[in-house]
Amino acid sequence: MKTILIPLMILLLMLAGCSEEKTAKAPEQPAHETAATTATQTVKETVDHAVDTVKEKAEQVVDAGKQVASEAVETVETAAKEVASDVTQVAETAGEKVSAVTDAATEKGSAMLSEVTETAHEAVSGTHESAQTAVEGVTEQAAEKVEETTAAITPPETVVIENNYGNVTLPHAFHGKTFGCPTCHGDNTPGPFELGKATAHVLCKDCHKEKNGPTKCGGCHKK
Repeated sequence: MKTILIPLMILLLMLAGCSEEKTAKAPEQPAHETAATTATQTVKETVDHAVDTVKEKAEQVVDAGKQVASEAVETVETAAKEVASDVTQVAETAGEKVSAVTDAATEKGSAMLSEVTETAHEAVSGTHESAQTAVEGVTEQAAEKVEETTAAITPPETVVIENNYGNVTLPHAFHGKTFGCPTCHGDNTPGPFELGKATAHVLCKDCHKEKNGPTKCGGCHKK
């Protein structure tokens, strides 16, 4: 608007200068005074009309600018609301996905832990059963070995103990069946052992006294 007003003001000043010049020359040319005044008035009216038109157009431009600005603000606000809504929706969707992934991970972890625990229990149970089976096997083998060893030992019917006073014939099988092996052999495995005078008198005579066996020398020693 300032760009338009400046040339108009220059034009008005020029017209005003021409008017003064013509007025000064009026005495010489009075016939043109009325024409100059009319021209000046016409130019002034034209300028005023131009100024009014410019003002009106300027106001229209300002109003249009305000409307455009208002529409732009509304558009920006609407877009911002849409973006905020989209962001909220995306956040909610992301939260749901994170929750779903967390639940899946928890469920998977629980399943794996349960599976590992069950496998451990099965391993322990299997180890216990294997150990028990092994113990039973060893026990059976030991029992069989004892039976085989016992069966391999064939006790003699009689045992002859040589002695200078007279040999002693011991009815070994009878003593074993009647009194049991531990009576003479103790807790040791039955087998030959040295039976001297001192040992025999304590072991045999004391038992004979209790069981009504022979206690005289000739009852056991035979020349």
